Amino acid sequence: MSAARVSSPASTGGAGTFFEQHVDAYWLAQLLVRAIPPILLDCTVSEIHFQTEHLGWSTDDFLVIGEGGPGRTRKLAGQVKRTFTVSASDDECKKAMEDFWKDFRNPARFSPDADRFALVVQRGTNTLLENFAGLLECARASRDGAEFEHRLGTDGFISGRSVQYCNVIREIVGGHEGRDVTAAEIWPFLRVLHVISLDLQTSTAQHEAMIKTLLAHTTGEPDGRGVSEATWNALLALAAHGMAEARRFRLNDLPEALRQRHTPTGVPEQRTLRALEDHTSLILRGIRSTIGGDFHLERAALVQEVIEKLESDQVVLLSAPAGSGKSAIAKDALALISPDYFTFGFRAEELAQPHFETTLQNAQVPANAAALGAILASQDRKVVLIESVERLLEKSTREAFGDLLTLAASDKSLRILLTCRDYSTDLVRDCFLVSARVEHRVIEVPQLKGAELSEVEAAHPPLSRPLASPTLRGIPVLSRQGHSDLVGAGAPAARE
Repeated sequence: MSAARVSSPASTGGAGTFFEQHVDAYWLAQLLVRAIPPILLDCTVSEIHFQTEHLGWSTDDFLVIGEGGPGRTRKLAGQVKRTFTVSASDDECKKAMEDFWKDFRNPARFSPDADRFALVVQRGTNTLLENFAGLLECARASRDGAEFEHRLGTDGFISGRSVQYCNVIREIVGGHEGRDVTAAEIWPFLRVLHVISLDLQTSTAQHEAMIKTLLAHTTGEPDGRGVSEATWNALLALAAHGMAEARRFRLNDLPEALRQRHTPTGVPEQRTLRALEDHTSLILRGIRSTIGGDFHLERAALVQEVIEKLESDQVVLLSAPAGSGKSAIAKDALALISPDYFTFGFRAEELAQPHFETTLQNAQVPANAAALGAILASQDRKVVLIESVERLLEKSTREAFGDLLTLAASDKSLRILLTCRDYSTDLVRDCFLVSARVEHRVIEVPQLKGAELSEVEAAHPPLSRPLASPTLRGIPVLSRQGHSDLVGAGAPAARE
């Protein structure tokens, strides 16, 4: 039997596919400065491969190798598509998913524990980002295949379009395997697949501007902007040759002139990220999310909705009466996405400053906004939580919050998650969000009721008596101070 035919690097290198060339330059820029790649947040880029079919990969557009310490590496294997339609009848979709699946099933190439897949698209549509990416986030939020199937089968838990997309992937994988496959079987595969939306080679080209900011940040030459432009053009040319020749690049393989022009990111950048992480941990620890001291009510459907909306909208505002658990929902959402995206948190009062720079200084973050933007320029998504944003309405100085919204307007990869009391929601929108011209979505968090109250009752039997009363059952379980409104009736303390 003759050996399987391998496509030539030139034919699979996307000759004339300028978007793929820009994506490859995007990866080379990260290699040049040893940046932290998207998704592999505990690594720095150490090696890039283009057109890897000759190495035995089916997912062959690019392979990013991240180094997380001596002898510890992770892989990000990806396909590049200008547009993408999730459909079993779409040839590109079918081939991409089959290629991902074949590599996923090959333990010699791919480790589900460490490695990840990326589908890179050019300015993904809201449907793709919210519904398909939402499906992938749902898989990551599920503890196992059985829970994933339960979530898909629960009416209203996830959008109908997301469920349809899961069935599409099942059909494609099933066709490849020659048998029916269940959602539980493809759950491990979906949880390692990511969608990265880059607006490279477009009229906005924000991701190109961000990478140039990173390049300018890492040069010691006085004309940082001019240097970054020259370096980007050189990387584009290098990417074109690399695609056609199916090349591998390590840092020393890049032109010496570029390596002398730029200094790899290192200790100062890591110190900045660590300071932000420490500050965020303090904010999140202050969000109390237990009832009676140890019972945590998982409002998984609401958390899923928050994660889905963060894929398609820059600002998501959680609106609810006091004690409805909006802060706990925000905290749970950040906990689920933080392994794959950088997440940061501030209290609203910290933004009652004349400049965002002051907010960072007071949080003991050793970087200004420009430097922070450069450090995070390689990320396709980062999320900032602002707790109790309505408190800014009471402040005469709040320009720092306006600065943050301005940064979001110029950086579509930045997402902002706000929590707000329901009576202030319209005022917050009118005073801040509408004038900032950022896409925003309001999610109204309902009070606990029905099955949720039953869960609380099961965890704390003393609540059975007051919850037996329809009148008391309608009272919010959580109050502004974080204590149960039912304490007087014998209920244990609750914390939001």
